[in-house]
Amino acid sequence: MSYRDIVEKKEQRAKRVVSMLQSWSERFDQHVTQRRSHGRKGCCVESMVLIPELRRTAGELGDQSLIQIWIRNISASGAGFVTEQKLPTEKKELILSLGTKYFLCKIIRSRQVHDGFWEYGVQLIRETEI
Repeated sequence: MSYRDIVEKKEQRAKRVVSMLQSWSERFDQHVTQRRSHGRKGCCVESMVLIPELRRTAGELGDQSLIQIWIRNISASGAGFVTEQKLPTEKKELILSLGTKYFLCKIIRSRQVHDGFWEYGVQLIRETEI
């Protein structure tokens, strides 16, 4: 199996997980009153998070600070995403890449979901630079 096949398979699995979570959320939202200050919009966008305490010089051997994610929903105050990696949640802060902008975020919730993926909910604290 080529590297390209592995990447495509990973992306297919991520999209399937996001789709399953979106479907569950839509059914759940019909039965529960949400107490959110901002409405969420569903999506499936590939992005990255940076774990500041793991950050090393770019390209340095063993750099695990950049982690691939798939954003599944977003609002003015937060976002939900899935990733194959379990993130270190002790410090509870990370930097989320949203297009050309970066946001310092606080992890609000985490859980293991389908197919070996983890789901995270984060609160956007402020825009930042990396």
